[in-house]
Amino acid sequence: VAILGLLIVSIFPTVAFMFQRLKRTKYDAQASLLMQEGIEVAYNVFTANTDWISLTPGTYKIVRTGPNQLWNLEAGTENIFQTRFTRVITVSKVCRDSSSNLISPDLPSLPVLTCSSGAEDTNSRLVTTLVSWDEPGAKPINAQLLVTKFN
Repeated sequence: VAILGLLIVSIFPTVAFMFQRLKRTKYDAQASLLMQEGIEVAYNVFTANTDWISLTPGTYKIVRTGPNQLWNLEAGTENIFQTRFTRVITVSKVCRDSSSNLISPDLPSLPVLTCSSGAEDTNSRLVTTLVSWDEPGAKPINAQLLVTKFN
């Protein structure tokens, strides 16, 4: 009986931990896919839109528009999967110094609206996708893409 009690006391916490870890891994994978989708949709919107500079710096969400239900960006943030995940796509101006080197923050929490130093590169935008979710121990994930239009 004592051995059975010892086994139960040691096995149940291990099984509970494994189920919790499996659940967390599932959410991490879903968040990664949402982040990748945000970057890919933003890239496709920028490359398909001939006047993409009109996508001004700001915060966007993914929407489907038109009779063909094409992907597009619209101002705002989005809650996904029963509001478990929040995805924010930020479009920022790109600033360059006199040697054409990039002068932009690594991960802007807000879009870069003006260049405090250097000059704005009107043919480039920095797209940042941030995915966060409410789960104990979960950390937001993000990715960046520098989109440049060649004339």
